[in-house]
Amino acid sequence: MEENNWDNIYEGLKKSLKDFSPSIDPETSLIYSQKSSKFHIGSDEIQVPELIQFIFSNILNYTVMGPGEKLRWQVRFFYENIDATFALEKFGLRLYLSSPTEDQEKLIKIKNEITGKLSRLILKAEKHIFTPFAKHQIKERNFTIANHYHKFENRFDFFRNKATNDYIPEVQKGNESIHELARKFNALQEYKYEQSYYAIAMLDAYFSFLEHLFVLILPIAEKPCKKYDLVQFISSFWSQKYKVLFDVKKNRKAKEFYDQLNELKENFRNYYAHGGFEKNGESLYFHFPGIGALPAKLSSKKNEPHFDFFPIDDTSTSHMIKVIDKFDEWLRSDDSGVKYAVRYAESGLDMPCDSQHIDEIICSMTNIQEFDKLLENYSHVTDMHDNMDY
Repeated sequence: MEENNWDNIYEGLKKSLKDFSPSIDPETSLIYSQKSSKFHIGSDEIQVPELIQFIFSNILNYTVMGPGEKLRWQVRFFYENIDATFALEKFGLRLYLSSPTEDQEKLIKIKNEITGKLSRLILKAEKHIFTPFAKHQIKERNFTIANHYHKFENRFDFFRNKATNDYIPEVQKGNESIHELARKFNALQEYKYEQSYYAIAMLDAYFSFLEHLFVLILPIAEKPCKKYDLVQFISSFWSQKYKVLFDVKKNRKAKEFYDQLNELKENFRNYYAHGGFEKNGESLYFHFPGIGALPAKLSSKKNEPHFDFFPIDDTSTSHMIKVIDKFDEWLRSDDSGVKYAVRYAESGLDMPCDSQHIDEIICSMTNIQEFDKLLENYSHVTDMHDNMDY
């Protein structure tokens, strides 16, 4: 977008802020003033605090101070005749008001007026400034992928632990009455159903984890390297993501794991994830004259878990876990081509995808020592910003 267009948009947005004016003493703060009232501004009022900074610095051209101790930035201003300060602190966005009145209801009303006008301006700015600029930045690969590796991993681990619970209710013990045996038998049935449901949830959680992992590691994986369209990659099917990352034609192990994971996905996960229906009408029952309704898969149904009394038994669960563990082990090997990328994902660090950071990360992927040194440096900077220890 051309510079004159920005200026025109800014001038138009300023008209909504006629009640705001710059502070006569912008380099001081109300944060530690005993005469100010502090208000926590929640995400329901201002979703992205940095947009407040943008409005005051870029649109109004006010002085924004910071960073400081447990403080990212602050800006002092007047709203009508009220001296005020916005500050992004360690525990969130705060608005400080210095007012001659001690009427709390009046101060809350003033706070609501300020946040209301700014939130409405943000909506206008989003349409005319942020959304077009975001699309341009994504096209230029100037973006960061948020790392939720451990969130998805923890979900998988939770269901895995449930699915592999060693406790099995006893059915026969001594000379119990028929009622007691029936109770134990019902408990065993309930246990088997629960284990199968947990196994299905475990597998679903694992493929969700893989979807996230594949997107996260794409920018620094050896095979695609920097030649990728991330938006298109995110929208693609799991199988397509796998084939972008791993050469199933030349790498025997990559093909072997693709087949095994795809079998788990098709036979166990997809049936339940897609409402109990399979591709090409395979879940339907066709009418055969003189016999009745028969499953479209016919004899191949013996390999389908949903035809069994219990959807997934202990043997199937053990098979799933064996495939998953071996694949996870292979991902961390030299043969996979993503060993360093997975190590980066495990660090919990967000993935910056601009060319400068990607080049820096790839250059460090010569040995584990150099790579871990880079992760340590990145973690230090991230911790500094998260804790606002400037």
